[in-house]
Amino acid sequence: FRSHSNFTDNVAMSSGGAIYLNSTNDDLTLAFNVFESNAANEFGGAVFASTANDAMTLFHSVFAGNAAAHGSNNANMDVFLCLFESNSALDQSGGAVSVHKDNQRMTVTRCSFADNWAQESGGALFLGSDNDRFTVSFCSQQAVGMEVLCISFKTMIGRH
Repeated sequence: FRSHSNFTDNVAMSSGGAIYLNSTNDDLTLAFNVFESNAANEFGGAVFASTANDAMTLFHSVFAGNAAAHGSNNANMDVFLCLFESNSALDQSGGAVSVHKDNQRMTVTRCSFADNWAQESGGALFLGSDNDRFTVSFCSQQAVGMEVLCISFKTMIGRH
């Protein structure tokens, strides 16, 4: 559990610009935190969980200006009351939030997404594998430009 912290201007040569969770069957809860201007050369500009058995809860936190080549995450995720603004996936999908493993679950409730961007799909949210369970409720998306998708399902648009 990590709360009331600021993670700013951190850089990872691999994954998880601010936090990298690399274990089996661990849960990570992040509440009342600010993640700003963090970067990773591979996955997860702000936060990355590497194993499918992990569970991540993001609560009442701000993610702004974070960037990674790939936005993917491998954990089951519950996201509540968060703001995601100006985050990006520079080479692939999921500018703000992304889950890529089979049989994963993502719930996003009462979050705001503004000006997030991805090179491929899901500027704000991307869920990209088989048998995923995805729930979104009471979210808003704002973007500059003509065509920006808040949610993208890989299983609906085909495999890469």
